[in-house]
Amino acid sequence: MGLKVRIAALWGFFEATLFFIVPDVFLTYLATQKNQPLKPAIVASTVGALAGGCLMFVMGAYYYESSYQLLLSIPAIDSLMIQKVQQLIESQGLLGLFVGPLVGIPYKIFAVESANLSLSPLLFLLISIPARCLRFILLSYFTKWVTNLLFQTMNRTRVVFLWGIIWLMFYSFYFYYFGF
Repeated sequence: MGLKVRIAALWGFFEATLFFIVPDVFLTYLATQKNQPLKPAIVASTVGALAGGCLMFVMGAYYYESSYQLLLSIPAIDSLMIQKVQQLIESQGLLGLFVGPLVGIPYKIFAVESANLSLSPLLFLLISIPARCLRFILLSYFTKWVTNLLFQTMNRTRVVFLWGIIWLMFYSFYFYYFGF
């Protein structure tokens, strides 16, 4: 297993637990590199995220109050966001895991709250696979497609600079909107 795949796995794990920058940042960076295979890193990020999600699920099941406080200590997570996840799970079940990433809600909250609401750990894990992997695939391959178009007119330095600006703008807006 190469260094990039290990980084992807660790990033997936840490973002599913305590870290607050999504693995998509690293995956899309890899997508800016010519001839860089994306599938191993996407799989590794997904596996890492599932491991982190399972850890958070177990913590939520056995140590809910501590897990809740831990979530509140993470930037951009507040009690209103956690309540929103509770409502999503109550109204849509674990299918809410597909909605969360679209509205900026971290996976780790779904893990803790799914356990708190006594949902099946196996069902949580099975639904987590496509829920986590889908965004990784879409963003990575979209970035690869755009990068291939840009390489026709831009060098790698400019493409990476553009990639950095896009993520900087995204997180500036995200932390402005959700707080830091």
